[in-house]
Order: sequence, then structure tokens, then C-alpha cells
Amino acid sequence: MDYDAYTGTHGMDYEAYTGTHGMDYDACTGTHGIDYDACTATHGMDYDAYTGTHGMDYDAYTGTHGIDYDACTGTHGIDYDACTATHGIDYDAYTATHGMDYDACTGTHGMDYDAYTGSHGIDYDACTGTHGIDYDAYTATHGMDYDAYTGTHGIDYDAYTGTHG
Repeated sequence: MDYDAYTGTHGMDYEAYTGTHGMDYDACTGTHGIDYDACTATHGMDYDAYTGTHGMDYDAYTGTHGIDYDACTGTHGIDYDACTATHGIDYDAYTATHGMDYDACTGTHGMDYDAYTGSHGIDYDACTGTHGIDYDAYTATHGMDYDAYTGTHGIDYDAYTGTHG
């Protein structure tokens, strides 16, 4: 019952463009399982990805597996939003990352990361590899409270060149 698809469908709650089977289907191609909205064949539950995915809570563009996935490529773990394969918890980086609370563009590890390159430590927002606490500099810095454009070390820095104190 409840069919609105353009081709032969079977089951219930179908609105896909091709033959689908199961329940709660809205994908453009043959899908099977529960709660499907992907454009290609998917299986599992809570799927919205463009390619074949399996597991639950998937929104990635490629095959993903695990829980809470939104990455563009194959990802595994929990709470993933990265564009490439990632593993761990709370990932939003563009490349493979591991750890928790990652938002960097490249591989990072640790917690509370927002840097563009590999960084490690706590509270990182720098464009390059940084380590320590409270970093916002464009180059590698170490210490605390950094906002300078070059490598600085110490406390409360906002200079454009390397400073220390």
C-alpha cells in the first residue's frame, strides 16, 4: 500500500523511481531495508547517501558503515562528517583523522582541533601543526594564548613575528 513510484514497486510507503522493496523508500534506484532516501541501492536503516551504504544514520556520498555518518567517502565509527575516511568520535576533518572533536582540513589527532594541518594537544585553531593550549597562530606554535603569524612561544602573544616572553 501507499505507492507513488514510476516503476513496479512492492511493499509499503514507496515513492522511488525504480523498483524498490521494503518500507519507507524514497531513493532513485532499487533500495531495500528501512528509511531509505539514497539515489542508489542502499541497505540498512536511516540512509540518505548517494551511493550504496550500510548501517544506520547515513548521509555520506559514498559507501559508509557505522553510526551517524555524513562524510563524502567511506567512513567508520561514530559522529563522522569528514570528506575522507575517518575513524573515532566527532570528526569533521577533510582527511583521515583519529581521536575526538576534529575539524581540521588534514589528519589531526587529540581533542578540540580546528587546525588545517596535523596538530595535537588541546584547543587548536592554527593553520599548521600546533601543540599546546589555546592556539590560533598561522604557524607551529607552542605554549598558551597565541595569535601571532609566526612561531611564538610564551603567554599572551599577538605579534606578527616570532616573539617570546
